Amino acid sequence: MYGVSVEDEFSAAHSITLADGRREAVHGHNWKVVVTVEAELPGETGMVCDFKDLKNTLCSVLKMLDHKNLDEVEFFVDSAPTAENIAKYIYDRMSDRLKLKGKSILKEVKVWETEGSSAFYRV
Repeated sequence: MYGVSVEDEFSAAHSITLADGRREAVHGHNWKVVVTVEAELPGETGMVCDFKDLKNTLCSVLKMLDHKNLDEVEFFVDSAPTAENIAKYIYDRMSDRLKLKGKSILKEVKVWETEGSSAFYRV
């Protein structure tokens, strides 16, 4: 299996309801995001996916979240803005926009809320 990844960051605020039922105050993070595309064999060009295309697509998706209160983004009204759900949000929008060729697939979106804490959505 071959794969390529790109990463980028965005800044956004959120609040979530904790497991014990308490609601956190709105607070911000500098979120790091890594997106991975995989294929069993590179395409005719020898590439799984063009880095530039992957990075441009990621940037366009992250612009929709950057410097926002995620609690107010439509997707998160019915789905808590947790790192897990942010990964799914990015995955869904990347899937809609990314023009993959051959047998390449968008495999994973990983989101870091802090340097040591991450969540992912993977197919």
